[in-house]
Amino acid sequence: MFLRFSIEHLPAEETLAPSEEFRYFLILEGSGSCSSRHQHFSLQLHDVLALPRNAPLSVTADEPLLCGCIRVFDMQTPRTNLYHLPGEHTGLLRQLFYLALDVQSIDRPYFDTVRSSMHQLIFSTLIAAELASDQLNPVVINVVQKINEHFTDPEFDLSQVIGQTGYTVNHFRKLFRDEVGLPPLEYMNNRRLDYAKELFRQWKDRLSIAEVAHTCGFRDEYYFSRYFKKHEGKTPGQYIAELTGN
Repeated sequence: MFLRFSIEHLPAEETLAPSEEFRYFLILEGSGSCSSRHQHFSLQLHDVLALPRNAPLSVTADEPLLCGCIRVFDMQTPRTNLYHLPGEHTGLLRQLFYLALDVQSIDRPYFDTVRSSMHQLIFSTLIAAELASDQLNPVVINVVQKINEHFTDPEFDLSQVIGQTGYTVNHFRKLFRDEVGLPPLEYMNNRRLDYAKELFRQWKDRLSIAEVAHTCGFRDEYYFSRYFKKHEGKTPGQYIAELTGN
């Protein structure tokens, strides 16, 4: 997963074309309404609109809306529907967005590490804002938060966390999937996978596959490689070769 930041206009009285990237639009000026695939939301100052891949967007406003746009590339995500974050939950995100714009333009040696950390921080902030605005089961929210805090720890015991919810494993797995879009283990492994791709982009072949696997929370290098190929269609070695041009 990596992010790109820009300031753009959402056109008034037009349909925004679908895109291959997942996009977040932070409303910086203006207000209006939007719709996509039978979903409708009003848009106010500082709201965030999350537009999944390949989703069209129709905007109705008196004039184009000035937006901060966050494009998310190469990310595993269960989201297929438009969703909306009210401005009351986006204060930290607004501050980070402007900082990310500045960091993005800095061309100095070793600043890839700073950008990588910024991407992870902003993505975690987006997740936190989404959890704060959604009416999810509080038990599910608690498990999502624990996963987001500990997914890089190979010793993190997800089964133990689920066992503490009071639900049976099968019941909680269904509840989690219905509300989040993925079963808990797959959600956690996808967070690890996105982080692994970020490390590969940052370090290329300077870290071994085993080191990346462990840093991302996978105990077993071979399980990591199989999971990576299943979801990315290529092995970690092939992914690195594409990054290095070899």
